[in-house]
Amino acid sequence: MKTDELLKILCSADGISGFEDDTAALASELLRDAGADSVYTDALGSVHAVFEPQGEPVRTVLLDAHMDEVGLMVSGICDNGMLKFVSIGGIDARVLPAMRVKIHGRRDYFGVITNLPPHITSSADYKKAVPPDEMFIDAGLSHDEACENIAVGDAVSFFTPAGMLLNERYLSKALDDRSGMAAIMYASERLRGKLGSTRVHVLFSTQEEFSLSGASAGAYASGADMCVCVDVGHAKTPDSKSDDTFELAGGPMIGVAPSLKKSMSDELRALAETLGIEHQIEVMGGSSGTNAWSIAIAGRGIPCALISIPLRYMHTGAEAAAVSDITAVGELLSEYVMSKDKEGS
Repeated sequence: MKTDELLKILCSADGISGFEDDTAALASELLRDAGADSVYTDALGSVHAVFEPQGEPVRTVLLDAHMDEVGLMVSGICDNGMLKFVSIGGIDARVLPAMRVKIHGRRDYFGVITNLPPHITSSADYKKAVPPDEMFIDAGLSHDEACENIAVGDAVSFFTPAGMLLNERYLSKALDDRSGMAAIMYASERLRGKLGSTRVHVLFSTQEEFSLSGASAGAYASGADMCVCVDVGHAKTPDSKSDDTFELAGGPMIGVAPSLKKSMSDELRALAETLGIEHQIEVMGGSSGTNAWSIAIAGRGIPCALISIPLRYMHTGAEAAAVSDITAVGELLSEYVMSKDKEGS
């Protein structure tokens, strides 16, 4: 399956943190189709897939990407049928006004977040970001209709058209981190039937956007000897700081941080250079802010590396990534696993 087609399938699923069931069901189906020897869901909802080697396994390599996305949750129903909400995950309030959303009630209801037009906004308020507790979701429902079909605590996901921009840029909600899932799926396909002594354990984890708990529990259960996490990083835009961002279509971002295993980062960097895979180095002074932070201290500790995919407009309903970066990450992942397999016991 082409990467853009896989992205379309993955991003079409809705699964904000704590409400990942639909995404988990889809991921499980895709992993079975990819030839996993076993697929299961753990107590926190994370999806595990195990790919056994041809011979006796001497090590287990964990490949992790989180499957949850940022979103909203209904916190109240007003007398006029408008819905109050809270944010799930780090969402900039400035991007919310007039955004289309999908409310997951008795069935899915489409809505729009309220936005006061500039014609009737004071000059002082016009320059201010409206806090989320002063916004509402308009689903076109009366109070009675809303109460009958939507409950406080229902999930709300972003609803935006997805598809290709020019130069193979893919635009969608939830590319953080469905693009990481796509990269791991690509790697899994490349590894099929090629491993002799290395077991690959894929973890599509829950709840990354607020707690990292799905990765921590899932990694502990995997019994892995090492882990490569795949997430997204900030890609350059005309208004971004050059020191904090990386080139879109510039290749995988290999993380270097005290919370990551330096030898693994070095191996990934050397391998990318040997293979001619264009790549970038992301230096972090402490926590990576990703699942690698929690996986490293799961159980007795699991050495971790981090590869990130450059992403524009993170935590909005219109994130953008380069398909070439996603496939390059998948290639680097698979080659890294095969290099470990060649080391033997």
